Amino acid sequence: MEDLKDSPELKKMGEELKSVLAKSTELLERHDKEKAELGAAIGDTKDQVSKFVTDMGEKVDKYNAAVQKLQADFKAGSLGKARGKSFGQKALDAIGYDGITKDGSFNQMINKEYKLSNGMTFAKSADLVSDVEDSAEQIVSQTRDPNIYFEPQRQLSMRNLIPVIPIAGGVLEIMRETYFGEPDESPGREGKDGNAGTQFPQLSDKNQSQLNFELLKIAPDTVANWILVSRQALRDQAALRAHINNRLLYSVQNELDRKILNGSGIDQMEGINTVAPGFTPEPGSNVIDVVRRAMGDLAANDYPATAIVLNHIDWTNIETLKVGADDNRYVLGDPNSRLQPRMWGLPVVPNNNQPEGVCLVGNFALGSQLRPVTGTAQLRMTDSHEGNFIKNGIVILAEEDMILGNQLPNAYRSFEFPEIGS
Repeated sequence: MEDLKDSPELKKMGEELKSVLAKSTELLERHDKEKAELGAAIGDTKDQVSKFVTDMGEKVDKYNAAVQKLQADFKAGSLGKARGKSFGQKALDAIGYDGITKDGSFNQMINKEYKLSNGMTFAKSADLVSDVEDSAEQIVSQTRDPNIYFEPQRQLSMRNLIPVIPIAGGVLEIMRETYFGEPDESPGREGKDGNAGTQFPQLSDKNQSQLNFELLKIAPDTVANWILVSRQALRDQAALRAHINNRLLYSVQNELDRKILNGSGIDQMEGINTVAPGFTPEPGSNVIDVVRRAMGDLAANDYPATAIVLNHIDWTNIETLKVGADDNRYVLGDPNSRLQPRMWGLPVVPNNNQPEGVCLVGNFALGSQLRPVTGTAQLRMTDSHEGNFIKNGIVILAEEDMILGNQLPNAYRSFEFPEIGS
């Protein structure tokens, strides 16, 4: 009987395992270098190291089973006889190898503990083959869900309420009328209807009106964010680039939606809540009363309201108000209704970027305008950022330049709710 150390099967398996270990050395050296230079390994490298540990463990399991069976075959004197493929050959076929050669050191290699340079370890036992013939051929398959799961993106509504008019670039100039009334108005005097009157008697002087203006200059706000990803990840994962693009664009649009309502306090964009006149409700008014009186105040100043913006929590509390403590009838809410939320005939626009406890009522078509400088948000890619060219790093950037012009802030009323239920 031929000696086991001369088995061509063992030589083949040893060569395959040595090749895998050599490849792992290069991968782990890259991991350690990135960690030393950047403080952390790039995600793609981390994924490859993790995949190597998993794949290596599976290979060792299968090699171990094949060797154990080869030893049994040699002892039984069956190796090489014309009875079809040996068990060891079938085991190697199952993991994708066609030929079998020898290596006397393979037995020692597969029974040792492997310590990776980043501190991770794994060890495999040699006692893995049972008496069942097919035990070494069992392969555990892995199925990856093709979806990428992430937190829901909030509903963004302000662009649907305000006129959006693209602009070529530069600063937006807005001419705002500040007075229309009698000539030589005194300081602080309001005028908006002119000084028209009836000529009486004939040949008498007609009334003169005066118009005053102010020029507003509003620079665009640039809202942006970027992410670093490896070229290999973009190449190997077809859906990854689309996911990254969508998430970066959402971040830009969500921040703009928040700034349209609340501004930022540090740059050009003044949020509507910050420029809208306040409104003080009458004592004893409940939340529904306050909204209606704010609408009435706007209408009295010739700004008929077009929408109501409030937080989702506030709208939930309003819809669940009941007529009485012991009454199951709702004041506004209808559990069977699937219609758009409305209050006092106006559409209600719940928005999680609106601060909880604050209501905004107004004529959004007259009060403001949005001027995207580039038309839409832009996506750009480069490998020229820092040392990314030699690292195969790609920076993906999403940004948008936007101007919010609040040309008629008196078209709004922003106010805090009284306590819900009062």
